[in-house]
Amino acid sequence: MEHACQQRSSVRKQRGPRRATAVPAWRRRLYDGLWLLACVLVVALLRAFVFGAYVIPSASMEGTLNIGDRVIASKIKPKVSGVQRGDIVIFHDPAHWLNTGPHDDFLIKRVIGVGGDRVSADGSGAVRVNGRQLNETSYINPGGPASTIPFSAKVRPGYVFVMGDNRSNSADSRFHQDDVNGGQVPLDHVEAIADFIYWPLGRQGFIHRPDNVFEGL
Repeated sequence: MEHACQQRSSVRKQRGPRRATAVPAWRRRLYDGLWLLACVLVVALLRAFVFGAYVIPSASMEGTLNIGDRVIASKIKPKVSGVQRGDIVIFHDPAHWLNTGPHDDFLIKRVIGVGGDRVSADGSGAVRVNGRQLNETSYINPGGPASTIPFSAKVRPGYVFVMGDNRSNSADSRFHQDDVNGGQVPLDHVEAIADFIYWPLGRQGFIHRPDNVFEGL
């Protein structure tokens, strides 16, 4: 007689291989469409809130950015870390600086002064911020003076004073001091801060803010 507590066999009857179930063609197309839609939505959200791609349209930033350069710019930086002296900003036309339509109203310049700064030049070729002469040779167009146009502006809170790196070919804050903003750009018009040149291939590289130029101001 077998023992009453004898263990049962652990070997189970093996089942035959399962037959693959075909996925209907309409369902595959639905899945593919949903994945594509999700990818498009992610890219659209990133473009709307995280970064933007822009083409340089003019020579006003030459020395740093050439006509036709394509740049990636952060839309997060202005909101998180703020706009600082030396940043290259993409901004909406603040007071009809351009004579173009509403779909082509972006400009790109370098921030020279922020709220509270006194930005000035006597026309001899140098720019001063809060009375100190800037050494801008690291980014302005080689051979060009910092400014041969005399001006003096007190930057209002919530605004920035911007200039192109190609100073002799840039209709920037110096030229618009008679507009409603005194030539200054409201911070809520700043779209993004330029970070990286991605095209053409030979010019790829990060765009660094020259903090040493404005150190101690």
